[in-house]
Amino acid sequence: MSVASSLRRYAASRFLNVHASPKSFRNRSAVAIRLQHVAPPPLNSSNGKAACTPALKPGISDDTYFPPNENILFWRHFVTPQRPTETAARLRRHVDHVFYTSRKNPSSILYWLHAFARLAFFNNVFSSLGHTFLAMRLYDAPLSTRLLAFPINHADELLHVFKQDYDNIRTGTYNMPWDVSLTHRQSSPFFILRQILALAAEAPRVLSKTVEKESSNSNWLHSKLFPHYYSQTFHHQTDGWLSSSSADVYEVSTESLFRGTQDAMQRTVLKAISLFVQSYHRNQSKLTMLDLGAGTGRFSTFVRDNWPHAHYILADLSPFYLQKARENMSYWQRKRASSHLGPGSVRFMQANAEDLPLEKGSVDILYAVYLFHELPPHARQKVVLEAARILRPGGLFIIADSVQFGDRLHRDSALGNFERLNEPWFSSFIELDLGKLVCKDGMFTPYVKEVASMTKMLSFRRLGV
Repeated sequence: MSVASSLRRYAASRFLNVHASPKSFRNRSAVAIRLQHVAPPPLNSSNGKAACTPALKPGISDDTYFPPNENILFWRHFVTPQRPTETAARLRRHVDHVFYTSRKNPSSILYWLHAFARLAFFNNVFSSLGHTFLAMRLYDAPLSTRLLAFPINHADELLHVFKQDYDNIRTGTYNMPWDVSLTHRQSSPFFILRQILALAAEAPRVLSKTVEKESSNSNWLHSKLFPHYYSQTFHHQTDGWLSSSSADVYEVSTESLFRGTQDAMQRTVLKAISLFVQSYHRNQSKLTMLDLGAGTGRFSTFVRDNWPHAHYILADLSPFYLQKARENMSYWQRKRASSHLGPGSVRFMQANAEDLPLEKGSVDILYAVYLFHELPPHARQKVVLEAARILRPGGLFIIADSVQFGDRLHRDSALGNFERLNEPWFSSFIELDLGKLVCKDGMFTPYVKEVASMTKMLSFRRLGV
């Protein structure tokens, strides 16, 4: 019997028995999913393609600034199961956890329905459009093994991301995602069809350029506002960041790459903001938050849904992505107007992250999500200096981006392969000591770190009086 068939039978039995024998259920070992205790590989092992020497692995160097906690250690030593029996055992624990939380808190049912729907949808999009072949080039393993094992054994990791996200919701760290509503447009068959058709038109071009290892640094639009590196057609997207069609397909393409977990991984940023606001800024109407490199603005709708009375600035170089961000924020306002609109505000700013048209000390919280790996080294330093300039003393600076060498020891050998997606500065990013970059001039002090699968979040507080 296959792993998938076994799990379907098991899930059905849990559904039939969960109310009949609550005592036996409570006694099961899977009331909560526990850490997978796996011995870490020797730190003197280069692990294949890992170009960074162990002593310099930034994920390990982070420990100097952020004492490793359970979350950091869990993801550092996480290993994808390889044997079908191990895969089935882990997924059964996830099934038990979902039934337990749903029984204890019925409101969680909507979250888990949403999570499983995302996994099913984006996994099918990923496979049907040929992204599976692309994924094979992003991981080191025999191709035949990956083709057979990728969909099911990686479900354990994906479900851990959702469990971590739900635990933050359950403990009140941040709100239930506003898009879990069945009335959200992403539940509409017509919206889904438009997304699939847009991605279907774009995917063959991206895949062919990736396989042929093409590199393009030309774009149709030129402006003195754009730094030279912005002319890259990042990710082999048609027009790079400089078209409405690129903005329309961005969300579905990146979510497909991460099998529907991107939103949940990005919400690690909300944890840092929540801790900061609870500790220092309970009056959110006096808060100004800046989304630097806002892109489509989708993530900022989750931030604003948690702190609707704050004031927001969404900054990006692309006018096309800012237009998409405006649409996403307007949609949030229409859906949440009855309970969430207040004295807060939002404005959109076309600006270079290295030189922002903002006053010194005018921002309380600055978050940059998936920005730093797109920047060349000299630009990263300028962005840090600009963040120090515009943040008020005590303000919060958050960087959420790809994990680096040392954050996922058993993925180190594969990280460098993301550069094939026309990410020209990705290899320098995964070797970069972010803590040293941000703190070296004495302008910032470390705050909190969180990891979720392929995303890490580092936060820092601005020093000064």
